[in-house]
Formats: sequence, structure tokens, C-alpha cells
Amino acid sequence: MNALVAYRTSLQLIVSINAKSDEYAWPELGVYDCYGCHHELKNPSWRGQTLPGVVPGRPQFHLWPTTLIALDDASNESLQTAGSQLRDNLNKHPFGNAKSISDDIGPLIAALTASIDKKLATRAMALANMIDPLPSAKTDAKQAITALCKLAAKQPDSFESARQIAWAIQSVYRDSQLPENIAVTSALEQLSKQLMLEFPAGPSLPTSTNQQSSQIAVSQYEPSEFQKFIADIDAALNP
Repeated sequence: MNALVAYRTSLQLIVSINAKSDEYAWPELGVYDCYGCHHELKNPSWRGQTLPGVVPGRPQFHLWPTTLIALDDASNESLQTAGSQLRDNLNKHPFGNAKSISDDIGPLIAALTASIDKKLATRAMALANMIDPLPSAKTDAKQAITALCKLAAKQPDSFESARQIAWAIQSVYRDSQLPENIAVTSALEQLSKQLMLEFPAGPSLPTSTNQQSSQIAVSQYEPSEFQKFIADIDAALNP
């Protein structure tokens, strides 16, 4: 459910920025997928891939907030329909139609809210009636990490999407009661280096230096390496 809330919040932010378009120039490029326009002049390149249903030269909003939604509501037809409508509207004009962008996003926010409310009601009922016995922390963590590994194979070859999955696996594993697994730890260390999962604490690293490091990490990112590390984690937990 956290993924649904995060995605809804990202869309609400776009709506709030668009509402002030008389004060700020629209489009606000920071909310769009950079790789819709920018990528290396080489082929093949993961940044040069055109996603299904997306018209080249028509940037979509950032995709990474949607990465983990498949774990929450992969089969929700209303979400899929509203998401497709938003994509189609962004395909019509570069950066969409500034005057209707909030209306275009509205149905997707409504679908996300309905899904969140439904999940909250279901969980509240389960807790009230103790319908679902709670699994052990070890079982729960292993299932969550395994699901994330499976999800990784279905996601676009995006640095940011890979980062979301790796962060989720890292967080679950660190907080779990799973026994120490050298193979998992090693793969997570490699993912941390590849995707820069550890941020510098406080002002220890200048913003310009950190930004440069991030740009280098993005340019050197290889989806095949990411998939290998994920496969190593999956194999270590599910021999």
C-alpha cells in the first residue's frame, strides 16, 4: 500500500505545481522522465528504449514512483485504465496540455485513492477479527524479497526503477530476522555500488560532487548486471 500512497503523492505534487502555472513557467521539467529526451548516442542503450505505448519525443512523468505498485495492485483495472489515459494524453502534445494536465491526472488519483481506501478497510477488518494469522518475520521477509526479485525481471531497464527495487530489498533484509547470508550480503553490496544506495550523511559531501557521482552511476548502469545481482539474491534465498 505504501507504493500506492507514494505514487498518488507524486501525482498530487504535479497537480499542485500545475495549479500555479500562472506563477511558474510550465512545463516543470523536474517532474518528467529525463530519458524521454536524453540518452547516450549509442545503440543499444537502456536510456534510448521507448516504452510500450509511449510516443518518441513525448516525455511521460517519472516512472519510478510506479515501480513497486505491481506488488500492491497489479491487476487493478481502474488503475490500468486511468494510467493508460494519462499516458495517451501526454502522447498528444510534448509535455501534455498545460491547461488540462490536472484534469488528465485526476482519474488516476481517484483510482489510487479508491485502491488505498479498499486496502485500508480490508486490513482494518482483518486486524479487528484476527482473520489472517500473522506469518513469522522470517517467512514474511523471505516472501517479500522473493516477490521483489520476481518484480525486477518485469520492470523497464531503468536506473531509478532498479534503485527502488534494490532499496526495498535492502530495507527488508536489514530489518528481517533472516540468518546472515553471505551471498545476499555480497549482492546487496554490489547493488549499493552500482546504484548508489547509500547517501552521504549531512553536509559531508558537496551537492555538486554527489550530483556528478550520480550522473556517472546512471551513465555506467548496466541492466544485465542488476539482473545478475538480483538473481544471485533470489537463488541464495531459494536454493
